[in-house]
Amino acid sequence: MPECTELDSRILGIKPSMISEPSWIVLKILQREGFKAYLVGGCVRDLLLNRQPKDYDIITNAQLEQVKEQFRRTQIVGRQFPICIVHLKNTVIEVSSFETKVRGTIEDKKKKFLIVQRPIKCKKPDLLLWRDCMRRDFTVNSLFFNPFENKIYDYANGLRDLRSLKLQTLVPAHTSFTEDSARILRAVRIAARLCLSFSEEIETAVSDLSFSVRRISQSRIMMELNYMLSYGAAQPSISLLQRHGLLKILLPFHAAYLTQQESKYGENSTMLMKLLHNLDRVSSCEQPSDSGLWVGLFAFHIALVGNPQHPLVVLCLASLLYYGNWKEAIHHARLQIDAPNCFEPEFLEATAFLSDHELAERVDQLAFLIHQSVHVLTDADSLHEMMENFPGCTSSGLVFVPKNMRSYIENVFGGIDGLVHNSKGRMSFDIDYELLQKRDVKESRFVIGKIVMETLCCAGDHEVTSQRDNDPIEKKIVEKQETSSSCQSLTARNMMSNEDVFTGVKQELQQKKEEKQQKTKKQKVVKIEDNTYVKSKVIGEGRHLLSESQVAEMQKAVENCEEITHSKCNFREADVAAKHNKKRKLHASKRKGGLHLLSALFK
Repeated sequence: MPECTELDSRILGIKPSMISEPSWIVLKILQREGFKAYLVGGCVRDLLLNRQPKDYDIITNAQLEQVKEQFRRTQIVGRQFPICIVHLKNTVIEVSSFETKVRGTIEDKKKKFLIVQRPIKCKKPDLLLWRDCMRRDFTVNSLFFNPFENKIYDYANGLRDLRSLKLQTLVPAHTSFTEDSARILRAVRIAARLCLSFSEEIETAVSDLSFSVRRISQSRIMMELNYMLSYGAAQPSISLLQRHGLLKILLPFHAAYLTQQESKYGENSTMLMKLLHNLDRVSSCEQPSDSGLWVGLFAFHIALVGNPQHPLVVLCLASLLYYGNWKEAIHHARLQIDAPNCFEPEFLEATAFLSDHELAERVDQLAFLIHQSVHVLTDADSLHEMMENFPGCTSSGLVFVPKNMRSYIENVFGGIDGLVHNSKGRMSFDIDYELLQKRDVKESRFVIGKIVMETLCCAGDHEVTSQRDNDPIEKKIVEKQETSSSCQSLTARNMMSNEDVFTGVKQELQQKKEEKQQKTKKQKVVKIEDNTYVKSKVIGEGRHLLSESQVAEMQKAVENCEEITHSKCNFREADVAAKHNKKRKLHASKRKGGLHLLSALFK
């Protein structure tokens, strides 16, 4: 049975400066009006892991209508779980209320479970937080943070599960996923992003209830998939969806493709997973991409599976999207023709020589096939037709990508003919994420070209100079290492009691102090040794130019200098000691005189 745990956020490494400015504004306005307000959910989890939160959620004891009165641009949304959306400084803050009653009958089914699970040592004021905690989806998302008092509240062992890198529901997983089927997709997203593993209970529930994701609205599926693919965890997300049988429901074409290719080359060796890996290199929570990017990559890949191409044609198209200039693109493609990975079944065998004119025609044809292939993602009939390429694989018939995405993909790949005859290329080879999120056609072309070229293992010439300083691969490695280390240090602390936590912190501080002292001593020793080494080195290097008597005189001079330095140090120490004794005697005489004066007064 869990206990109510209250910890100092400063000990856990959370600083006020880590919270976004818009979130602080909402928190302070609610507090000024006399309401209590807490950060809750994934943002607290990410702050504990020293990661940039994707968004900030706030919960308050104010009614949603009262929250709405405090801000200009707000709206209350949601039927089963109403929340107030606050728009502030180009940021969206979600505010929920303790007073909101969840609509539906599922709460009645949980009452018996909640009574049993009520944590021990739970004071009456904590019951409000605990009740809301039990409405959350996963234990790692059930943490509350009061930034005004620097306190973290844990009522469901969320910190423990964060330590063990385990994803666990607060109520039985079957009950939780029946209440909201979208939680199945959220489980995949969180596990993929934070490298968490499913509990046995979640694995069983996902297997039993996977069919229920078909009941989720198309817009909600699109939103959840975009969260998976646009924030730096596309490859692990697709891998988890495939492993748990969800991909064949959501993206049946890609599931059939991976099933076929896994037996031949392994999952991570496929072109699809390589594309997603390189998509993750340019996406993160701090700098997310846009749904149009992964839809464009999916359409690109579908076109190649349905119509395999000469490697040079694919490389030319990618180079053209990247450089924005045909001459530079074809020059780079011909130089790199031996570099590309030849994936199957996407590539044909590169045998015949292709002239520049033939390349231009084939590149234009491939671009047309790509913006036609997006229909597989937006139209059930097109999906069924394409699934005929995979005998024995069934299609769920589910499509969730909105049809207006067709025009966007057509704009990205449909203007290739103009690029072929365009003399102006791209000036900057850095990604403009603001333009990318606005679905700027030129920026989308550039990023798609960059991803495809990196997948073919032949980055552009400008990649070295403009992108190497901020290598996304290095960032990804560092980020994963920081996540792992922060998880271990965080959870190691949280498994202890409050006294143990403070004792642990003191021990860490003492250890750091001792290490610093040792480092200082070593530096002094090294400095002395370095000076001695330099002196001997100078004499040694000059031996062949001097006679033995001159060398002996130089060595004696060095020794005399050292003796003089040593005597100066002794003199300084003696001088300091004499001054200290003189000061001590003066203080003693004054004290003695004061005592005589006091005794005279009392007489």
